[in-house]
Amino acid sequence: MTASLRSFLAAVQFLTIIPVRLPGRLSPSRLGKSLHFFPVVGAGIGILLATAAGIFYLAPAAPAAALTVILSVLVHGGLHLDGFADTCDGLAGGRDAAAALAIMRDSRIGAMGAAAISGLLLLKWAVLVSLPVLLVGKALFCMALFSRWAQVLACVGTRYPRAEGRAQAFIAAAGWPQAVAGGAAVILIFAAVLGHAGLAVFGLSVAAVLAVKYYIQRRIGGMTGDTIGAVNEIGEVSVLFFTLVAR
Repeated sequence: MTASLRSFLAAVQFLTIIPVRLPGRLSPSRLGKSLHFFPVVGAGIGILLATAAGIFYLAPAAPAAALTVILSVLVHGGLHLDGFADTCDGLAGGRDAAAALAIMRDSRIGAMGAAAISGLLLLKWAVLVSLPVLLVGKALFCMALFSRWAQVLACVGTRYPRAEGRAQAFIAAAGWPQAVAGGAAVILIFAAVLGHAGLAVFGLSVAAVLAVKYYIQRRIGGMTGDTIGAVNEIGEVSVLFFTLVAR
């Protein structure tokens, strides 16, 4: 097995519930290098969601959108939603960086985290209900692709604010060349899939992700696994929302 293939499979194993189990323990270096394949895995997830939506939308829009949102959560086992909830709990309840980080480490979801998840999923559902049926699959594909690249963007130019943790490997491996190259590929795909509106959707979604990243870094001094997951969710809902606005 080549090093690139192993890194790709590590990304699949980390980002999805697909039963890929690489032999042995992944080293921090190998785990970090899997970050470069996140957008590729995102594209695969996007194809899956778009295909499933094509079937779901044979039913009325409201239940079809609900099924699509559920599938989008199941495909990653709730990993990013958990990070989003923990981030919201930590930022809302922590008076300083240390307190916020401690709250994020708590496995229990607080009131703010539960409310944030509910609002996020409701917004995704509302947008999917409102989108023209022919645009749903395109939006879902772009959503999954962009959000996984957004995780790369979240890891670049930052630090890990804890002494140790799995996300430290991703941040150590992230570099601007990979992020820029990935972003160039994503924007070209957006333009091909969504036309001229895709450029606006991409730019506005990047602005939303960078604003959230900036705020998080100001609050806790860097990015953690939870906040990277939160950036993924912000990336998803941003692409969906701005696709609706720009259509």
